[in-house]
Amino acid sequence: LGEVSATGMLAETGVIFLEVPTGCDADRAGFKTNDVILHCNGHATDTLMALFEACQHAEGQGPVDFDVWCHQRQKTVTWEFA
Repeated sequence: LGEVSATGMLAETGVIFLEVPTGCDADRAGFKTNDVILHCNGHATDTLMALFEACQHAEGQGPVDFDVWCHQRQKTVTWEFA
């Protein structure tokens, strides 16, 4: 199997951050440009709509954990929405 995307992932899945400006909320949470969000609190985020729905579901429940593909490995970013 060859690489399918610029991120080095083997499949087209998740929602990509095309740009994360320095100092923005996403940057302060730990996201970087080209990070791909795979899950939000365990819910798959294969589309932008799925990401919005997962974030709405998590609203008011404390910090939100995002499984993220970054630099050809997976990491977790925890973000507490204000």
